[in-house]
Amino acid sequence: MIRAQALRAVGGFADDADFRSAEDWDLFLRLARRYSFHGIDQPLVYRRMHDSMISDDRLYGALGRLKTMQKARQYGWEKCMERVEFERKIAARHHVYALYLWQAGRVKAARDHFMQAAGLYPPEARQRRLYALYTWLLPPASVDWTISLARRLRRLMRRSASDAARESGEGPRR
Repeated sequence: MIRAQALRAVGGFADDADFRSAEDWDLFLRLARRYSFHGIDQPLVYRRMHDSMISDDRLYGALGRLKTMQKARQYGWEKCMERVEFERKIAARHHVYALYLWQAGRVKAARDHFMQAAGLYPPEARQRRLYALYTWLLPPASVDWTISLARRLRRLMRRSASDAARESGEGPRR
């Protein structure tokens, strides 16, 4: 529950069609900047699910979350995390949005967002540039396959790092 006075003070929901599935997150960030939150440990609302839900549109959902993170620069995020972590999160939002753009056949826009992600968080820049290269080489239909392959590679890398740490005596033993 939110007091009407608090909603008016922060401007209510954003008047931006790109926030179609992240407008509540943006509103909560603006409210959190000025007010305290308190939780109630019981369900008070039921969510109705159906086939034509706006929040199921992945492309626009990714755009809404990206724009929310970009606008969060104004909302006092510094109280919650270090700058490098914030930039990593925005880079990740650009990356996810780029994947959905690529899948939708908007290859140039996808490439642009992969490169923006690369510039925002240098430790993952090589991976982001590799995805941008993929947009030149692979068709949009390959996005799901590319994501699946990347996940498998990350799991293998984590597993080998864990095995190496265990062998050197630095990691947990089973």
